[in-house]
Amino acid sequence: LVYYALLPPIIFVAGFTMRKRHFFANLFTVLLLALPGTLVAALSLGSGLYGLVHAGVLQSPAGPGGDASLTCLLFGALISSTDPV
Repeated sequence: LVYYALLPPIIFVAGFTMRKRHFFANLFTVLLLALPGTLVAALSLGSGLYGLVHAGVLQSPAGPGGDASLTCLLFGALISSTDPV
């Protein structure tokens, strides 16, 4: 209940009422934490999925003859970019 009903409005109000000056004053810190975190999450998720496909636990998302590594990395990039939200 807290995560679905109370937390989203609190985060929205906090972001909506933030002054631009405060945000841009901390932009370097935000990017320092966000960019490497997203990159690590994308690569770990993509390589983990590829490992499961290679082990035969999951079916290849690219189909027969397709490049499963690229598909798994693309999925990892898609999911990890929304993960911090």
